[in-house]
Amino acid sequence: MHKIILTTFTMLLILTSSLYADWAEESGILEPVKIFDRYYGTEQMSKVTQVVTDDFRKGKSKSDWTANVSRQLRDIQYERLDSEIKGQIVSEGMATILMMATIRTVAGKVEQDFHLF
Repeated sequence: MHKIILTTFTMLLILTSSLYADWAEESGILEPVKIFDRYYGTEQMSKVTQVVTDDFRKGKSKSDWTANVSRQLRDIQYERLDSEIKGQIVSEGMATILMMATIRTVAGKVEQDFHLF
């Protein structure tokens, strides 16, 4: 009996996650994340600036944030090797996206968590 309940719960969880991921994709919630993923650490950081919040920029102006972060990433020789969206939570009109990225810097290869709001 417990196996049936556990199997049913697992199937429901997988189905719900899959449906939610489809909804998030169709609703456009993931579009800013895709922009972040594509342009973060590139010469086109200004595109990232257009999709991140004031909180993410820690109150810095868009131009200051872009210049500062771009310089810091160049200094550490930042290179994105791989990335994957691991989950999304939407609550009261606010979306939080968890993204895992594998990067390379002067310190070596690192896995990095991003929580995007």
